[in-house]
Amino acid sequence: MYQGDNRFGKYGVEEFLADAIIHLDLRRERDILERYLGIVKMRYTNHNLQYFPLFYNKDKFIIYTKEEIEL
Repeated sequence: MYQGDNRFGKYGVEEFLADAIIHLDLRRERDILERYLGIVKMRYTNHNLQYFPLFYNKDKFIIYTKEEIEL
């Protein structure tokens, strides 16, 4: 995907053919670049559609839920 594009494929049929779409989004807040991870599509699975912040800490990535961040 190109930055700012809301399509998940080049030709428009990839979304239909894929069993899953995992989207990594980058958002700039002031001078900080933040990563967010979202499951856009996952066939035969009931999943949360929100985007979760993705942090890098000491050789691993960590995903926090909204409730964990508010604590």
